Amino acid sequence: PAIVSLPFTRGERRSVLAAFDVGAFFAWESTTGTFDRLAFHEAFRTKNAPYINPWPLPRSIVILDNAKIHMYREQGCRIWYCHLLAQIEPHK
Repeated sequence: PAIVSLPFTRGERRSVLAAFDVGAFFAWESTTGTFDRLAFHEAFRTKNAPYINPWPLPRSIVILDNAKIHMYREQGCRIWYCHLLAQIEPHK
């Protein structure tokens, strides 16, 4: 086996908002650094929301952690309109 030994260096930070189902990733948006609330909202609205279906159809569950950029009225209304929001707590 080949063994490559390189010093660890930190690269550019990227954040990705991705949508997937049991078959594949089907929508995503990435940004340099981290998403702010407005960038997250726009990415979710344009990339993910068009694929969300009412329960119990496929692609009807949205899972978000409790980050502050995820929790605001417009986002909640957009998701609840599609009938289901599942929130998970981050690992402690």
